[in-house]
Amino acid sequence: MELNKKGVFLLISVITIIVIVVIINPTCYQQPPYIKGDGSSIHLINNKNAKDPTWEELQTFLLQDDTDKKYYTSTYVCGDFAERLHNNAEAAGIKAAFVVVKITSMSPWGDLHALNAFQTSDKGLIYIDDTGEDPTWIPISYSTINFGESEIPSYTVIYDKLAFITIGDSLEFVSLGILDSPDDIAYSQYKQKVENYLVEVEDYNLRIDKYNAQVDAWNSDKATYCYRWPSQEGSYYTMLCGFTDTLSYNQLMSDYRELSRRYEALSNTLRDIGYYYWESLGIVETIEVWW
Repeated sequence: MELNKKGVFLLISVITIIVIVVIINPTCYQQPPYIKGDGSSIHLINNKNAKDPTWEELQTFLLQDDTDKKYYTSTYVCGDFAERLHNNAEAAGIKAAFVVVKITSMSPWGDLHALNAFQTSDKGLIYIDDTGEDPTWIPISYSTINFGESEIPSYTVIYDKLAFITIGDSLEFVSLGILDSPDDIAYSQYKQKVENYLVEVEDYNLRIDKYNAQVDAWNSDKATYCYRWPSQEGSYYTMLCGFTDTLSYNQLMSDYRELSRRYEALSNTLRDIGYYYWESLGIVETIEVWW
């Protein structure tokens, strides 16, 4: 089948118009079909001169950018944060993507969450969540270590977060500055360190309870005292600890020094893992990306 001259002219005209529109309006690219908290559409502004950053350059930008300082409200939601971070990054010459993840088990917000992605030149693709303070999604403190009146010291929550996204797995986050490297290996090592800490702190707190019971008995000069200790099956049973006259002051002091050593070690680990963690928002079903 042949096109007539009129058809060819119309085809060329349409192509020409499309090319002219793209040249005149460099922001004429596909926009995400999502809305912000106030009901307006997401609008991404790209910079044709933006480049992929190094991981160090990205960190520097994130620490200087103020997107995470804003508060999450009913009219300023995750899409607003992701749009702002994308546009701020592009304006700073850093190529960024707007990402929407469909997830399960995310009751307060629904089943969609928006964040960002950056293709770093040295560490590959990195997902960043910059959602600021949100009363419905707060970081959770790790188990405390019990030694006298000691508590977890005050800390500042970092809302610049690395996100780890794999279809079929939990959508997980860790605040910037915790991991040595923004990759899956470092994150797996971090999670193992957290798991070890939680096991060790539980055992430590049980030993502190035992030690305190021994000290109370020694000081009060009572005949007997008891404490609870876990069996191998994980259940608890009560054990008779003994008579106060058999307790050795030297042994108590030795126990105190050992507990002090463990306390320092656990405190150092707690500083390393960051005092708090972010709950997963659910299982990742799909990932959409707009560069």
